[in-house]
Amino acid sequence: MVLVFEPVRVMKSFKLVEHLAEAACVAAHPNGKIYATGGLDDRVLIWDYSTGSRKKVIRGFGGMVLSLFFHEDGSLFVGGNGSILRVDVETGETLSKIAGFKGFVYSLSVFSNFLVSGGQDGRVRCWGLDGEAIWEKQIDIGSVHGLEKLPDSSLLVVGERPSFHVLDIRGNLISEIPAHRDSISSLAVHSGGFLIATGSDDGSVSIWKNGDWTLLKNFDCEAPVTSLSFSPKHSLLAVGRKYENAILLDWNKRKKYLSNISKSEGVTSFEWSLDGAALLGTLSNGTVLGWGKKPKSNKIAKKPKKEKREKVELLVEKKDEGRGDVSFISQIKEKKFLKNRYFQICAIAVIFLISSLLLKDPSIPPKSKIREARSYIEEENWVRASSLLNDLSQEWPESADVSNLLASYEQDAFVSLKIKIQSLFDSGNFKESISELKKIPLKPDLAWVSLLLKKSYEMRLSEIKESTKIDMHINPYLDYDDDFLKELSLLLSGLRIEKPDWLLEAEVMFELSQKIPFGSLFKDNLDYFLKNSTAEEVRYFSEKAFPLLLLEKEDEALIFAQLYELSKIDNLPVYVFNLPEQVYSLSQSEDFKNIELLLGVRGGYRILSSSPFRFSNLENGDGDVDDSLVQKVHFESEVFWASSKGAWVDSQAGSEKRKIISSKRYFDAFDLADNGFGVFHESETRSLQVVMGYGSSKFVWDGLESRQIKLSVNNNEHIAIGYNFGPNNSIVSLYSVMKGELMGLSAVGNLTINQPVTDVLLNDSGTIFAFDQNGQVWIGNASQDFPKAKKMLKDPKSIKLGSVVVNDSGSFAFATEFTDKVFVFDSDGNQLSEINWDPSLGKIWTLGFLNYLDIEMLVVVSEENLVFLNMEERNE
Repeated sequence: MVLVFEPVRVMKSFKLVEHLAEAACVAAHPNGKIYATGGLDDRVLIWDYSTGSRKKVIRGFGGMVLSLFFHEDGSLFVGGNGSILRVDVETGETLSKIAGFKGFVYSLSVFSNFLVSGGQDGRVRCWGLDGEAIWEKQIDIGSVHGLEKLPDSSLLVVGERPSFHVLDIRGNLISEIPAHRDSISSLAVHSGGFLIATGSDDGSVSIWKNGDWTLLKNFDCEAPVTSLSFSPKHSLLAVGRKYENAILLDWNKRKKYLSNISKSEGVTSFEWSLDGAALLGTLSNGTVLGWGKKPKSNKIAKKPKKEKREKVELLVEKKDEGRGDVSFISQIKEKKFLKNRYFQICAIAVIFLISSLLLKDPSIPPKSKIREARSYIEEENWVRASSLLNDLSQEWPESADVSNLLASYEQDAFVSLKIKIQSLFDSGNFKESISELKKIPLKPDLAWVSLLLKKSYEMRLSEIKESTKIDMHINPYLDYDDDFLKELSLLLSGLRIEKPDWLLEAEVMFELSQKIPFGSLFKDNLDYFLKNSTAEEVRYFSEKAFPLLLLEKEDEALIFAQLYELSKIDNLPVYVFNLPEQVYSLSQSEDFKNIELLLGVRGGYRILSSSPFRFSNLENGDGDVDDSLVQKVHFESEVFWASSKGAWVDSQAGSEKRKIISSKRYFDAFDLADNGFGVFHESETRSLQVVMGYGSSKFVWDGLESRQIKLSVNNNEHIAIGYNFGPNNSIVSLYSVMKGELMGLSAVGNLTINQPVTDVLLNDSGTIFAFDQNGQVWIGNASQDFPKAKKMLKDPKSIKLGSVVVNDSGSFAFATEFTDKVFVFDSDGNQLSEINWDPSLGKIWTLGFLNYLDIEMLVVVSEENLVFLNMEERNE
């Protein structure tokens, strides 16, 4: 129900004055005509309500003004940052200063010969008007947000509790009254002294009877209460509400009558005029508004109209009574026009203008422009001042007057705004500090603006990167702000930095998110997309998504399974990962539930892990490994890798790296297996170095029968060595490791091959696969009686050296040199598949097996890519 009352019949708002930042408090002069408002712009505005005009601007209160109170003599007490100042509102002069506070002074109450203050440190202090401390009381209620004096000179104190305190004039606690469910945010005392109103963050307002503190009424205002003020003439209470318009309550009615106060959202404080005809309020946007009776402006007396004077024309024909008409020519002949007064005035003016133009100094600006700019600065009209000063500085860059004005502008302009913005920056609110800085005119340049803006850009950019990790990956399960990519672009533009690759990739990914929206429903959206999209759409999405998205394992497996099924249909690779550098060897970790590969590169290794698919953990080994190719890697409980210069172990992926074996010159053949087992051959010394337990034990064996060998080891600590003694005389010998005091190798058996051996492979069951120079593959078991090798391939193939690889089940694969084919065999030598390799993916370097969630794939390392292939038969 809308409340109708007198004299505020229609609650029309009108603007009175405006602060540069949030207006926080208002106080009325004892005469009822002068008002003061303070705000976060470090200014107090003194203005006349009767005319609505501003009389004085007073600055210098420590950054913010949060409390005001007029003394009965007309002086004003101002609570700021760490101090209270008493000022003369006519001259702006500081009469006295009380310092020594910790934090802000939130509340003031002034008596005839003393004052009481409350602040951020939770203390209530009593002072003499000269600044002498009288008493101090620690109130266990956090910050003191409200102080009101009662008719009996006692004090009402409000802090950060649901109850309020009553103190006597000496600071003794009289009573504590429970009032609300949540903290009390504001209070008001009726001018008659018999009613007290309290407002709370729980949205309620309570009316209390002074003395016995009986609760008279309670109102639910449906929003946290920010301010309260009793009307001195009517039974009305103004209530400011957070995020909502303020309302009026009639505390004398039985029913709950409410009236909204228009344009009052964000009210921070209220004050009624002494006659109750108008309500005045300060707002968080800096404006000070009034509602009700609008002040009458001083009427300017109208100037009397000037009497029209007859136009006097110079040098015109005039009629002379005695002599008749006198022509202009006759006046010139007789030189009478020289005696004409109007002609003389015009001539003098023309001469003055010409001489001033001739004598004008081009380096001195017009005084009228200087006066105009100075008036703009004094009036704090910064927009016009900046525009005019910019023009003056461009036209008269060396003028001392212009330089002085610029210095004054730089010193005085935005003083309060600078304090506010610096406070925002220091508190970590970089987005808001950028917004405020962008409002400041760019010309003339203010050094602190450009410096603080750059710092704000940098800190905001770091803040976004830290919170979103956008430069590392994108989390598709988060609900990203729609404008945060645009904000990133603006930040980089402000810093004059080109868009980095991670931002360009993110922009592409967020375009794709239009089909698969990010957020809490990403799982459902992904499942729908995979079931209802074409093969091209799924492949394009996975190509962009895998390197960028931080996917959960279930969703990653879902995408990979879909790609695997598509590869059966279109015979394309399951997935292609572009390599940032050349890879020479690879090994899978023991975790078959994740895609995690160890990749040997020049000078060390990298780990390729999924979600997202990226390289990490480059290790460079020790000293002389820096330029060697890591051609063998093994990924178990510890990282084990080797090159022609030695072998290294990394027990915790980079934290405890150590070299366990070194070559005198270089190793020409070597292989690694489980449990840190490795064998290394050096042709110059014609010896084998055998390492066990990641270097915990090792020995040298000199029983080799040839310098040129090929070798392979398995996880049972067996070694297969291929010897070439002549064109048709090659054997593969199988050895086992002897442990104990007599460490060495024990011969198990030999497998005869009638062709020179180019590579050897030994699986865990003891089966030997030998590859000859004609491209044929031989199979046999040297541990059997009378072993004999047999051919596996009927058609000769040219085997790609270094491409032969075996998995834990004994299956092996190799690539051919010239025919671009990849063959896969099981442990018994049966061909599983023959895969046609696409030369556009690059030249093959090596192969590897990958078991991922029971999906067996072949991984091909080419010059440019890491290619995941379906191993099912594909002979087309």
